[in-house]
Amino acid sequence: MVPSTIMQRLQHWAGRQPQVSALIQGSRTVSYRELASAVENFIERLSSEKMRSRSTVAIQAHKTVETIALITALEHLQHPVLLVSPHIGADVKQAIYHTAMVEAEVVYVSPELLTCHFFQSAVSHMPYQDEEAPVFLLTTSGSTGTPKGVKLPRSSVQNFFFWSRANFGIGPGKTILSYAPLNFDLSLLEVWAALDSGATVVLVGAAQAADGQTLRSLLQAHRPQLIQGVPLLFRLLLEDPSFSYPINAHIIVTGEATPKPLRQSIVSAFPAAVFYNIYGSTETNDSFILSPDAIQFACSETLPIGNPIANTQYKILDEQGNIIKGAGIGELHTSTPFAAIGYTDPKITARSFYSDGSYTFYRTGDLVERNPAGEIYILGRRDYVVKVRGVRTNLRDIEIALESHPGVERVVVCPLKD
Repeated sequence: MVPSTIMQRLQHWAGRQPQVSALIQGSRTVSYRELASAVENFIERLSSEKMRSRSTVAIQAHKTVETIALITALEHLQHPVLLVSPHIGADVKQAIYHTAMVEAEVVYVSPELLTCHFFQSAVSHMPYQDEEAPVFLLTTSGSTGTPKGVKLPRSSVQNFFFWSRANFGIGPGKTILSYAPLNFDLSLLEVWAALDSGATVVLVGAAQAADGQTLRSLLQAHRPQLIQGVPLLFRLLLEDPSFSYPINAHIIVTGEATPKPLRQSIVSAFPAAVFYNIYGSTETNDSFILSPDAIQFACSETLPIGNPIANTQYKILDEQGNIIKGAGIGELHTSTPFAAIGYTDPKITARSFYSDGSYTFYRTGDLVERNPAGEIYILGRRDYVVKVRGVRTNLRDIEIALESHPGVERVVVCPLKD
């Protein structure tokens, strides 16, 4: 069976629950019928543009109803969509567009104006063939260099939708908070899996994302049953010590280690919640999941990454490239049913992805430790771990410790040669 496009799923829900809210943005509410109609309008307008079939199209990922409708229209027209941050620098954007072979950038200006800027340099490149065309091309954060374009095929996206629906009960009648930017992989759950399943998505814009009072008001007004975020989201919510959210909700911490004091505050503020610690990356999406009870979530000094998600394979390799069978420290390699097919730059793909004959693995660059009980803990990025007088030191751990001081607002730790 050929997987449905996102538009076909929207049309399904527009027929079954036309008046149900699909997207909420500030005071604006858009029903499934209205969203499907907006996508149909974009499909008609884009069809008049002279873009080659399956050629890559870029969009600056402003978090709006119109951007979501535009992405959906392009996906339905079989254009791989490259999502980039609206704040990305011109030189970096040009480099990403070049490696991704972007043929055109589409910009929504107003209901009356949709512009397409074509890049002649892309004409010499052949568009994707059907079996290899990605749905989304996400960009990495760029924390370890220039952001990379990550190619997600339709099969991986659909597998993720099925898993999300089964694991978190996403579907009609459920409300999901969308905190992450649209060009981040976290939006696959918060926006696209939610719409695929007929849920309601509450969009948090860039300005709202940094305002704790606004975030608390959104939760109180819309009562989402799934809240996923990096530690910053929960720090902002808990700036008000009286904040309480006694709703049966799925609370997901992800992106980086959540310090113990913050986890203790989360448990107090969300007394009826089910908690998750999820490990993954843009290249593989979610890979490991831990669902601790409230006591383990609050009291553990450090949370393990949990168990591999169904059909996920992993290896831990030492510095010589040997697989560690039992307890030990090494780099984590993962293979998931949600994985990318590589980067837009084939050279970087060759360095980061490989096949062992049965599975395609991704070298995460994360240093982990598996203890005798089989629990796996993140020690930090391989890039961020240095040896000081023979002792392995994680620079991020030092940053987290310094950030816990009330007088410290931002901190960066760098190694200097003695």
